Amino acid sequence: MVRAQDALKEQLLAFERGIELQARRKELGIACQSAWPPHMMFCGNPGTGKTTVARLVGLVLKKLGVLKKGHLVEVQRADLVAGAIGQTALKTRERLKEAQGGVLFVDEAYTLAPGGHGSGGESKDFGREAINEIMAVMQDGDPVVIFAGYEKEMQAFVHANAGLFRRIDVRYDFANYSCPELATIFRHEVAIGGFNLNDAAHGAATVDAQVAMLLDRRTSPELRAAMNGGLARQLFRKARGKLDAELSLDASPEEMTTLTLAHLDAALYDIAPPPPAPP
Repeated sequence: MVRAQDALKEQLLAFERGIELQARRKELGIACQSAWPPHMMFCGNPGTGKTTVARLVGLVLKKLGVLKKGHLVEVQRADLVAGAIGQTALKTRERLKEAQGGVLFVDEAYTLAPGGHGSGGESKDFGREAINEIMAVMQDGDPVVIFAGYEKEMQAFVHANAGLFRRIDVRYDFANYSCPELATIFRHEVAIGGFNLNDAAHGAATVDAQVAMLLDRRTSPELRAAMNGGLARQLFRKARGKLDAELSLDASPEEMTTLTLAHLDAALYDIAPPPPAPP
């Protein structure tokens, strides 16, 4: 994880350590309260790594013996809510059964609350039925449930249901990425994709600094907050498209896999076109 998630990383390590210590107490025969189901709330904008961390949580909990499988089942409102009385409960139970032994990751969870964005705001909205079904299994801790979404909406979501709030043991906040952090993510995307930047010989730090300055100059804080890691991935895809537009089929392997800052600048023009000049 890059710097924006350092505090989150420390929280997760402390969480893992707590479970390990609880298991050790049990081994030593110490009489203490049993571990509680580690249900969680993830708050942050899209692209900040919530789903990725949820997968890691599942793997960690499997390693520590809390979960049998550790797999992730990701759902949203449409995966749980049906359009008729009684159908939502059946639909939600199916997804809960699928997630047994692992993690149920409820993205944009606030849309399940009456009046929540996407719920239609109806007093008899079936999202409440889905919440009740999830709450019914949370005390057992199988599956572990992670509710995720925007910070403000998630606060309203849990406080609207005191029973749900009591069942959520841990909250993690996912910060937006800075331009240097997005540049590091971009470099990883380029490497994973089998490409390179033309001035990579100057070192990763130099490349990251150049990309960070370009991102700072060509994108707004609002756009970066809305996209986060998705901006780095989209920048790579569009920059590759700019390179492809220049190539012929007889280009060398190096030419086919080398991106330049000019490609990035052109790609950012597509992602964030500059405002029109005043008349």
